[in-house]
Amino acid sequence: MTNKEIGNRIRFARENANLNKKELAQKIKVADSTIKRYEDGEINKIKMPIIESIANVLNVNPMWIIGKSNNIEKNNSSEIDNFVLDPDIRRIQRARNNMNTKEKEKMMNILRASFEDYFSDDYEDDDLNE
Repeated sequence: MTNKEIGNRIRFARENANLNKKELAQKIKVADSTIKRYEDGEINKIKMPIIESIANVLNVNPMWIIGKSNNIEKNNSSEIDNFVLDPDIRRIQRARNNMNTKEKEKMMNILRASFEDYFSDDYEDDDLNE
């Protein structure tokens, strides 16, 4: 998903929440010009804690904002929030972002072998190449 598409989703959710840029900016403690830059797709790689803050204020699913879910509705389960907020998982995500495809495959093979009870046979590897 492009920065512009993420920005469009932020704008859509903000407008549905009847907030202007300044109101959203105040709630997440950034400048209103920053919200404009997010919505215009001018900022590369918006940090996940910011996405989460925006999603919380706008009462939408943070995974929808970044295009990882088609469900705009905020999930009441803490599973998604814990996945993103857990510092160990975020550390793994940062490491994974710096890996090439072969390294990602190696990591997944190690995880599957070490924790086979947690990986089902229908697990999809579609996101390995992101």
